Formats: sequence, C-alpha cells, structure tokens
Amino acid sequence: MALPTPTLGPVANPAVPGRASRVPVGLRRNAPWLVLIVTSITFAEFLTGSTPVLVPLLDPLSALFLVGLYGAGVLLVREASIRWNKGWPTILLLGAAYGIAEEGLGTKTFFGPAGVGYLGVYGHFVGVNWVWAVELDLFHAVWSIALPIAAVGLLFPATQGVSFLPTPRIRWAVLAVFVTTVALMFVLFHRSEIPSIALIVAALAAIAALVAAARRAPAGLGGLGVGRTAQGSGLAPFGLGAAFVWGFFGLAWVGPQLIAVPAVVALAVLAWSVGVGIHLARRRDEFTAPLARLDFVLGTLTFLVVLALVMGVFGDFGVFPVVGVVLYVGWRLRRRLLAPTPVAVPFGAAGGFAT
Repeated sequence: MALPTPTLGPVANPAVPGRASRVPVGLRRNAPWLVLIVTSITFAEFLTGSTPVLVPLLDPLSALFLVGLYGAGVLLVREASIRWNKGWPTILLLGAAYGIAEEGLGTKTFFGPAGVGYLGVYGHFVGVNWVWAVELDLFHAVWSIALPIAAVGLLFPATQGVSFLPTPRIRWAVLAVFVTTVALMFVLFHRSEIPSIALIVAALAAIAALVAAARRAPAGLGGLGVGRTAQGSGLAPFGLGAAFVWGFFGLAWVGPQLIAVPAVVALAVLAWSVGVGIHLARRRDEFTAPLARLDFVLGTLTFLVVLALVMGVFGDFGVFPVVGVVLYVGWRLRRRLLAPTPVAVPFGAAGGFAT
C-alpha cells in the first residue's frame, strides 16, 4: 500500500547548492512516513532488545507484524492529531490507547505472567499486572509514539502539520491493518493466557475513554493551564530528557526490588512521568526552538542506547549498526540546526509542542 506524501521541495540537495540529490525522487517523497515507521520500531523494539534486529530481516512475518503494529499505530496517532488540530496532549493520550491495544489486547502481557517475569506476580491484582501495565503503557505513549513523531518533525520540518494519510480510503486501510494485526496477535500470542471477557471489555473501554479524552484535549501544552517558567530554567533539554528516561526505568526496574508495596512503584512511575510532562509544559517557550526539542529527544534515548549496547555485547550484534545510525543521524541533525538559525515552530504541531 503506497501512501501519498507531501512534496518536500525541489530535487536539488539543499545542503549542497547546485548539486542534484542522488536519492530517487520517489524515495525522497516517501521518506518521512517510512522514517516514522522505522523510528517507532527502532525505539520500541530494537534499542530495548525486545526484538533482535536480525529477526525481522530473516523472518518476513515478524517484519509484517512490526509494521502493522507500530507503523500503522504511529501513523494513525499522528494523523488524528493533525485532523483534529491537536498537539502533544492528544498524541500522548492516543499513545496510551495504543499501548493498551498492543500490550493489553495484542500480546496480553497486561494480564498474564508470560514475558513479564517477576512483574507477573508483583503488582498482580484482579487479573492485571498493574506495575507492568503502567510502565509499558507510558513507555509506548512516549517512545513508540510521541518521540518518533517529534523526531520526524525535526528531520523533515516541511511535513509538520501535513497529512501522511490524505484520503479516507488510505486512513481506513491503515486502521484496518492495525486492527487486523492486533486481532491476529490476540489469537496467536500467549494463547494459553486469554483474559476474561470482563478484562477484554475493560481494556476496550479504557481505549475508548482515552480516544475520547484525546479528542477533547487542549490543542497544546498551553491549554493545560500550567504557568510558564523563565526560559532556560532548570536542566538543559538534553539533561532533562536523560533525567526522565533514567528516572523512569530506575523506578520501574529497581523499585520492585526495593519496595514491598507494588502500588507505590506504579504510582511513582506515573507521578515521575506526569511531573516531567508538567515541567515541559512550564518550559514550553524554550522548546519552540528545534535544537531544544532535538536535545530533549536525544536525552531520552541515552538509557536505550546504553541498553542496546549491552544487548549487543550479549549476542544481539545487529544492534550495533542501529545504534550507530541513531547517533549519526542525531549528530548530523544537531549540526544542521546549529548552522543556520532554524525557524521556530509551535510546540504543538505534529513534530513540535504547542504553546
């Protein structure tokens, strides 16, 4: 299924005046949505070791599942934020709905012990792995959905606010791919751990509630009613992103080993994430600068890069070139943003954050 994409400009390479780009025009025009799909899969699966890099290369069926899940999911969330003229509050709420669809209905790890280890017991109450569910839902909202959208907005600034799914037929087709993928996962994954009808209905109701909240959410962070702080206050954007990701995984992974009450860990992970989000909202004027947004994104990847390198040492050798590409693209993009003075965009269009 080919997705029409916006025109990115003339064929000439803007970085080298007078030189024609060697990249085929078709690839240039389709690059934004392809990069969005690959970025979502990379952040959520390859850098975390959840899926070894060589698996989708050697197993076409696995690749189809990844594209149908992450690719269709992130495309739909981005499209909804554009169609509804919304920003990051909507993207994060829809990302949380996506997390329930993947982990609750698809892999069913929110409910059964398979694949979650100790967290299938620690925090398991009324059929739900609550600590795991909070951690994974927030993870998917941020790293599977929001950060890939932000990254593509920085890499292809001309596409901000521009639809990747311009016709109803394409949008319905992508939605059908996503729903079919989740349904197949429900049938094929962890077949011995089918949750009760009540839990399935509860998961569907939670998804519906999050989508409704996303539709009614303010258009940008300024609509949350959080006051501004002085520009440049607190940690630099890179440090803030790094503090967020290390704090997030520190609470989610170390907390269960130290704290006997699972509810405390789940609430701490949620409070940490919401607290960082509020801090970002208060500093939204600072993040109108693309460089600040890029530094924050790069900061949030520090833990995943270290984790990926450890996974590589222990056998996932294919992750080394992936880490190399991520670091190289981040370095090149940062150089590009430092050279000219980029035009500030609203911190809330798809790829930025609204004020």
